[in-house]
Amino acid sequence: MNNMNCLNIWQDRSSFLGAFPATSWHSHGSPVLLLGVSGRFELEFRDGKKVVTSSAIVDAGISHKVEPCNELMALFYLNTKSLDAHRMRIHYLAGSEYAIDVACTSLGERRFLNLVHDFEFNELLRDSLPSIYSAVDERIQKSLRCFYQDKNQQSMKELAEKVGMSSSRYSHLFTESMGVSYRKYRQWSKLSCFYQQYAKTGNLTDAALLSGYSDSSHFSNSFKNIFGVAPSQILNKHIDLNIYF
Repeated sequence: MNNMNCLNIWQDRSSFLGAFPATSWHSHGSPVLLLGVSGRFELEFRDGKKVVTSSAIVDAGISHKVEPCNELMALFYLNTKSLDAHRMRIHYLAGSEYAIDVACTSLGERRFLNLVHDFEFNELLRDSLPSIYSAVDERIQKSLRCFYQDKNQQSMKELAEKVGMSSSRYSHLFTESMGVSYRKYRQWSKLSCFYQQYAKTGNLTDAALLSGYSDSSHFSNSFKNIFGVAPSQILNKHIDLNIYF
């Protein structure tokens, strides 16, 4: 494996493979599958519990720290509205904030790396995910279609009005259906726009401003709250960034 870190971004998912830095407290806008490619890593949660494992799933909105222990890692992020995210929650989390030792341990190194590179996370998991239909409320699905059509610019109040709901009821139903608050989901989705701009400009500040952040500090704080690291620790000359939408 070469020294270049790889970040792949799709419309509904993303992955990172390489040397991930130790993080501060953070919480994602989507469920994340973490794999120790070359060894075990440590997770710490707000209740003080620490776990050392080679694989884990942490749900959206759960505050945690990651200590890679100098090992290479693979991280898979699923859009919380996707079927795979719901399937993963149902089978592995079942109401829990996280699950450990979730990956298949019988894969050879070459097979493992190929699956990681191709985002075949289903085949990396210990158990097959169940076949289910979307658990997202139809009104939330409708509002999300509006959300993406308007490139993430609408407020929660505007989306609630489009589906005939009050802001408070919409907020509750959104969190119930998506497993994460509207605010956190919007922050997460806004990063897709940033990645597209960064791929074009190669400049963090320019990409942040073009993506609707008020300034580079606003973007940096948002990024660190979501990933637990500064943008420059990931998006630098050592990253191979691929955008697939």
